[in-house]
Amino acid sequence: MGPEGEKHIFNTPTIITAPAGFPHTPLVTKKVSKPFGFLAINLDTEYKPTNLPKKDQKPTTADEKYGNLIKKMEFRDLTKRPMGGNADYMAAWNGKNMDGFKLNFTFAFHGDTGPWHGGKDPHVHINDEALLFVGMDPKRPDYLGAEIEVRMGKEQEVHIFDYPAVIIAPAGFVHCPLITRKVETPYIFSAICLNTEHQTTWLGTGKFPWEQ
Repeated sequence: MGPEGEKHIFNTPTIITAPAGFPHTPLVTKKVSKPFGFLAINLDTEYKPTNLPKKDQKPTTADEKYGNLIKKMEFRDLTKRPMGGNADYMAAWNGKNMDGFKLNFTFAFHGDTGPWHGGKDPHVHINDEALLFVGMDPKRPDYLGAEIEVRMGKEQEVHIFDYPAVIIAPAGFVHCPLITRKVETPYIFSAICLNTEHQTTWLGTGKFPWEQ
């Protein structure tokens, strides 16, 4: 991390943040006991890294100058509340304490069927959002392990998918409810929002559309 090449080692779920112009990597996987996931979120329309010349200096761990840019992902256990299709375990991060870092996201494991969010849906955000659905079998990257229904737009247009997918919700676009229709194996969900904090305006009546 940084022009000094400060070295950090971790073995727990971790978030690394790299502000614009900040030198970072190489990344080195030192041990693997089972496959793991990695997600890079770049706050630009295209991924355009600038490769810097390698330095001969030995990386240092003495000063921990950049430790504030590395944070353990703290997962909340949500299995004891009434769930429906909501998360079983979820971690969240936001950039409200980092100047110019307009990003917040959740990362969660889901394993049950039913509607999400109660009757609060549909909803909108003041920022663009991407909803990511990914399976957990590294040998079957095209397998989600679940069937998801989502309603899109003011018309509540229905879409159903059973494969890894990304749902795009531009700022102000009405979306949801989300309904997990089937689950064969637990899957991963991440809500990636281009704002420093997660701000939602709920438009629901307390009832699901099919109950009204």
